[in-house]
Amino acid sequence: MEIPTLSEEEKWEMMREMFVLNKQIDIGFIMQLGQEKMGEYTEMPAQQYADMLRAQGKDNAVGFALSEATVRKNLMGSNVEVDGNPSEAILNLKRDGFLMTAINLIKNTQMRDTG
Repeated sequence: MEIPTLSEEEKWEMMREMFVLNKQIDIGFIMQLGQEKMGEYTEMPAQQYADMLRAQGKDNAVGFALSEATVRKNLMGSNVEVDGNPSEAILNLKRDGFLMTAINLIKNTQMRDTG
């Protein structure tokens, strides 16, 4: 049996879908443990991310915004813009790739359930 070769866009869409589904599973489980555990779950990666940005020399508002925009554009397929200065920056999400992926997953699930 031949295994299909996916286009680059199909690969990225599949990765976004897997990421969104895994996050939903993680959050759903942690929410069952209570609000305090949800806070712990979000606190730890936020601190690790901040430490990583500082280690990369991105220790101001523009550095953070550009780092986040780079990930969102290149990995998530988002349309994003950054404006600002070292003390204040705006990350403008014109189109959020993960949000669009989540919406499409919901639509596809609803179509399967009603179809």
